[in-house]
Amino acid sequence: MKLDISMVTRVTEQCNKGCAYCSMQEKRNEYIRLETVENIITKVQNYNSVIAHFTWIGGEPLLMPDDFFYHITEFSNKNNPNNLQVSHSIQTNGLKLDSQRREFLQGIGFKIGISYDGTPALQSQLRRNRGRLPVVGSELRNLTNANKKVGTISVITKLSYGQEEKIYQELKKVSKTASLNLFAPIGEGRKCQTGLLPTKEQAKEMMIKFYELWRDDNDKFQLHPFIEIVKSFFTGRSNICEYSAISCYRILGINSQGDVYTCSRSIDIPETSMGNINRDQLEDILKSPSRQLILDRYFGLQNEGCKYFSICSGGCPIEASSTNGFMGKSYYCCEVKGGLFGKIEEDLNDDAIRKSLEARLFG
Repeated sequence: MKLDISMVTRVTEQCNKGCAYCSMQEKRNEYIRLETVENIITKVQNYNSVIAHFTWIGGEPLLMPDDFFYHITEFSNKNNPNNLQVSHSIQTNGLKLDSQRREFLQGIGFKIGISYDGTPALQSQLRRNRGRLPVVGSELRNLTNANKKVGTISVITKLSYGQEEKIYQELKKVSKTASLNLFAPIGEGRKCQTGLLPTKEQAKEMMIKFYELWRDDNDKFQLHPFIEIVKSFFTGRSNICEYSAISCYRILGINSQGDVYTCSRSIDIPETSMGNINRDQLEDILKSPSRQLILDRYFGLQNEGCKYFSICSGGCPIEASSTNGFMGKSYYCCEVKGGLFGKIEEDLNDDAIRKSLEARLFG
């Protein structure tokens, strides 16, 4: 079965910050060429049948000038022979996202996400500038000035433990949509694994607490991945890459030189390389043995008989590679996510909670 693919592209290997858990191995003074951008967009939009989504990341993507992003939309509009539903998003640290720039980017159709770890204290500890100095004031000002028109992504670490309610309420103040990602020790993040990796029991408690805060909140605040996880209990499958081998299989990563990898988080892992968008045909890239490993892993783990495998898929393979190897389960798979899934399953056996969640998700 042919699947529409999505691309997550590093537009630069450079960044104006030095976050403690950065997934990049190193920062280099390299920037993507417009010819590479056009190749990415043209080849994907020629290949896909229904939709095409492009995410532009770094490093820090907003080190690129405004006309770079305008060219992206030009390429999409010019090269869309299949009349796809095309969308673009940017994930930024927010330092260069003042009101004028945000309005420009959103005006030409970009969705924007800002990396913010939930409280000023956590942000200043974990997301400092290249000189290791905190810059939370500038980031928080730009985030607040966005008036909830951008989403947030937060990394949950050992330092987040016990602060779940504070983080939840702070995120609600600045955004209508937030995503929580458990810390994975990849890239530069391996160096701070001891200080930031929560125990499995801590991680389980945090995820259940965040879920309960969202479950009991009558506001329309959207907290991911809990929305998708609960939905998967109704539908029988997940649609986000961390919990779905199919989504993982169809969302690829590209570096600033056009090299294609199985995932944006695996760009610095040579064995996940699939080809180059400038040199190779997309159809040939998609036949790469590296990509087949995602499905091999899925079928191998499926045979282990996990109760929640259909909505988990063994977790992220890149996350797993840092602890149990690419073909194994992720660090958070059974004890952490299994505990969360068990709590959700228990809730859904309560008719009142089930009806409430169903109405929120599908009503």
